[in-house]
Amino acid sequence: MTKKNVFRSHISIHYNLKIFKGVIPWQDPGLILDTLYAEVRVDDLEYTFAPGDPGLEPIRADYGDVVFSKGVLSIIPYNSIFYGQEIREGWVEIAFTSPADIILTVYIKTPARANEDILTLLNHYNISCRPNRKPGRQKSIWF
Repeated sequence: MTKKNVFRSHISIHYNLKIFKGVIPWQDPGLILDTLYAEVRVDDLEYTFAPGDPGLEPIRADYGDVVFSKGVLSIIPYNSIFYGQEIREGWVEIAFTSPADIILTVYIKTPARANEDILTLLNHYNISCRPNRKPGRQKSIWF
């Protein structure tokens, strides 16, 4: 899902700065976004991509990699949960490549049950879902 939004992160004090490099052009310091590269491993990572009302719960991970490259901030959580449900694979990207149009992209792969919390999340992003029945299977949700 992609949506413009404010991003808020809580990063614990346990982190490992792996790489930090870039060039600040003297005549145009704003171009640092094109050259800056930073990579940090963060323990006890917690972040949310929709603060405020309805106040979506943050994703919590044992650890995660936070990378900034060519104007894009990426967060890759490991051993993570969202609304108490396992995230098998996921990431968040925030593209600052156009300051007037910052783009948030979120990918979450989970075997989540469509409980009230998950339905609130889907409604927040105007994602419609429909039950799909297949012979011999329980209901599943398709987006």
